[in-house]
Amino acid sequence: MNKVETKVRLHFKLSDSKALYPDQVFTIANNTEVKKFLDSEGCIVITSQKYRTQIGNKSDAIQKLCSLLKSALKPVVSRKPTRIPNSQIRKRLLNKKHTSEKKSFRRNDIKNLE
Repeated sequence: MNKVETKVRLHFKLSDSKALYPDQVFTIANNTEVKKFLDSEGCIVITSQKYRTQIGNKSDAIQKLCSLLKSALKPVVSRKPTRIPNSQIRKRLLNKKHTSEKKSFRRNDIKNLE
């Protein structure tokens, strides 16, 4: 049986890249998603064996690298905490007051029976 090697392994050395600024390289290297693909030399290693042809796997590996770099360079937007609206605060307090009145009526009924 003939065996054909179609698996592709892509090595991308961050420090040697002329397309990225040094601060971008630092951001990418510290990204948690990218750290899974980093080897001991600081290369991003991506493998692909999705397709039955080597050309298809090459394009898939390049596409994986591009999406990985884009996601690593996307700025993280921190959540802006929102205030509870005054109407909701009033509604909650009215509800608490209503429940307390209901319970106080129950207490008064028990005292009157004795």
